[in-house]
Amino acid sequence: SRIVASYTYTNSSPQAGSARHRDLFRAINAPEHMANLLVSQSFARRWNVTLDFSRTGSYYGVLSTPNGSRAFRWGGLAKADVVGSYTLPLSDGVSARLYGKVENLTGQTYFESGFYTPGRWALGGIAVEF
Repeated sequence: SRIVASYTYTNSSPQAGSARHRDLFRAINAPEHMANLLVSQSFARRWNVTLDFSRTGSYYGVLSTPNGSRAFRWGGLAKADVVGSYTLPLSDGVSARLYGKVENLTGQTYFESGFYTPGRWALGGIAVEF
């Protein structure tokens, strides 16, 4: 099993005296706080399941309108994703990995760079490893 945690603090505020409002010139699409927790577990040598938890603070983005560009403050997000895979040996040194992934398990509606995310969604595939 594997557990990985990370935290990022982004200080993108302007220098003192350069702006009247502290958030006026923050970096675009960069939340001040971001945290992730990844938990991965292998089972019976061929199965693997990974849970990925993400949390971000609010952030600013710019959207263009017919009247010009405008800054918007988007709320942060809290979401969980899960990935599962099964590795099938095909021959010596060659295997196929069947995988599936579900993003945003809770189906939370949130914005990413000013656009609605699709809510809960899934994908699957096959990867050949040699």
